[in-house]
Amino acid sequence: MKTLLAALEYPPAVGGVETYYAHVASEWPEEIKVVDNSNHQLSSRFWRWLPGVLTLYKNIKAQGTEWLIVGEILPLGTIAWLLSFLLSFKYCVVLHGLDYSLARRSLRKRWISTLILKKASAIVAVNSYTAGLIQKDFPLSSAKLIVVNPGAEPAPAASPLLVRRLEDNYNLSNAFVLMTMARLVKRKGVDMTLRAIARLRKSIPDLRYVIIGQGPDKNYIQAIIDEQGIGEHVVMLPTVRTDEKAAWLELADVVIMPARNIGGDYEGFGIIYLDAGTYAKPVIAGHSGGVSDAVTDGINGLIVDEENPQAIAAAIKRLYEDAALRQRLGESGLQRAEALTWQRQIEKIYLFLKIKAAL
Repeated sequence: MKTLLAALEYPPAVGGVETYYAHVASEWPEEIKVVDNSNHQLSSRFWRWLPGVLTLYKNIKAQGTEWLIVGEILPLGTIAWLLSFLLSFKYCVVLHGLDYSLARRSLRKRWISTLILKKASAIVAVNSYTAGLIQKDFPLSSAKLIVVNPGAEPAPAASPLLVRRLEDNYNLSNAFVLMTMARLVKRKGVDMTLRAIARLRKSIPDLRYVIIGQGPDKNYIQAIIDEQGIGEHVVMLPTVRTDEKAAWLELADVVIMPARNIGGDYEGFGIIYLDAGTYAKPVIAGHSGGVSDAVTDGINGLIVDEENPQAIAAAIKRLYEDAALRQRLGESGLQRAEALTWQRQIEKIYLFLKIKAAL
């Protein structure tokens, strides 16, 4: 099966979407060709998506592509739809969350995305929430729609020496450590977590919150820390190395990300919840988007009212006081992460396309 993957969001850029397509490429059971936008061959500021039309036309024709997988419904889905009238191939659209919300925001985009999805031979939704939105818009789409969540990365062993060094450097030896590792945008819930910590600083004086990430809300987050007077309880790091990520996950008592929906922007899945599971760490999550695919309340974590700092604080305190609950949730998280390997997840897409190719 000759397959071509076209994606605008692709490594070396970093993010959940980029990681997903990197694993489609690396775990595909057969040879797969990848076309990304590193050389502006799919989209450019001046020519918009015209380069993508030419690039994909040439690649599909040259290799006799049977399946084109497009990583963005707009504009790449538009290109796939147009070329499907000129060349003989099937196309599959992968949808994460915000990409689908944006594709439905205007009458023109809704019209185009409807044409794209109706003609698509397969649709992959990265989470059940997005799949539900698609089925609501296209009731007849179920036969060509599959949900394939992200997979879990193998957990590299954390260096005990590095863990100890982080404990010493940030005075965490006797602390109860919460950690968020995410892009600093409001929907990740860092702001609400900080307001929860402000409520707990007296009842849990050894509480520490480690925030790892960069993003447009860095100053907003710092302003909340200053406003709440909780600087001594918070560690902010813009980025960490791979070995440091493992050490922080090993060091954390709880991984927290009470993600929320903001104007159609919702959490596609939350790979950090799986990362926490690979180190047998419990999580605290919100109800946003595809989070329910990653976290089951009371099984591998606690799902809270993400708009309510008091509810977030109660969940933190509950886990602080109940070590047995932390252990049970963490062990369940490990089992879930071990079941969701990237190889298994990508094979689901491959087999689904094989079946659709035979119809």
